[in-house]
This record gives sequence, structure tokens and C-alpha cells, in this order.
Amino acid sequence: MAIQVSGTEVISNARNISNVGTVTATSFIGSGASLTNLPAGGKVLQVVQAQSSTQYNYNGDYTWYQSANYTVSITPSSATSKILIMVQGGRVELSANIEVSTTIYRNNSVNLFGSLGGGGHRALGSGFAGPCSMVKLDSPSTTSATSYTLWNKGWPSSYYGIGSSTYMTLTAMEIAV
Repeated sequence: MAIQVSGTEVISNARNISNVGTVTATSFIGSGASLTNLPAGGKVLQVVQAQSSTQYNYNGDYTWYQSANYTVSITPSSATSKILIMVQGGRVELSANIEVSTTIYRNNSVNLFGSLGGGGHRALGSGFAGPCSMVKLDSPSTTSATSYTLWNKGWPSSYYGIGSSTYMTLTAMEIAV
């Protein structure tokens, strides 16, 4: 077996060598499945995704409403894992003079962006706005199934629709810490 060190030296019979220090590789051939002592942080452990084009219609009354088809569920493998949530696409259909805010709830109880939400749309006349785009790194501190759902609210009292026959995608990625 040969090991190339620093791009120039070749060491043969590496099994007989001990305490050689640190070897840095810029590339290797193989799966890497048997590599050990690698830093744990930043690895993507799993990815789940939901996509829908269902339109939900609401009255703008300053109340958060759940968009049921816009939900992903992920079960973290470790309580220290982070979950990266991404929302992309879709559009919002607005009636005149309305603002819409969008947020993500964890388990339909924790608003990840707070009372103002993470994404917003405003219309001074009727029409379409969008697409929606939000990213949030969450720390659920659990190994139980965890759901992430899109919620919306609009104001003043008027009509708005989320989805509007274009696809919106929610993606959840478990990240090792």
C-alpha cells in the first residue's frame, strides 16, 4: 500500500509506519465509508421535501392560518442536530391594498420567525406577488418526529390566496453539529 504525502513523497508499506503525524489528502479513490476521526459538524444526515400547488384562500384578519399541504416532517437522529428549513416558490394572489406575512411553525406551536413572520408580500392593487423564499436554521433539541408547516396572515380585512397554482417547496435537512 502506498501513501502520497504533501503531493510529492511516496511511502510504501504504510502498515508498518506509526506516529507519522498528519496526512492531508486533496483527493482519494473509494467510498470513504471506513474513514475515521472526521469532524462531525456540518454533515447533511437526511433530507425530506414536500411540494404542493394547492391554493388556500383566506380573509385578511391579522390571524395566522395553517397551510396544511405545506408541511414536512423529519425525525432528527440526535438531539443536538440542527434542522435547516427552506421554503421556495409559489406565489400569493392578493386583492387590493393587502399585506401578507408568511412564517414556519414547528409542530404547529412554535413560530420560527416570530409575530412578523419571515416572508412578506404587499399589494397596492389586485394581482400576484411572489415567489416566497425563506430559510431558517432550527434547533428542535429532540429525536422525536418534528413537523414544519407554512402559516400565513394578511391585513387589513381582505382576500388573499397562497399557492395560486404554482409549486411551492418545503425542504428540511438534518445537519450534524
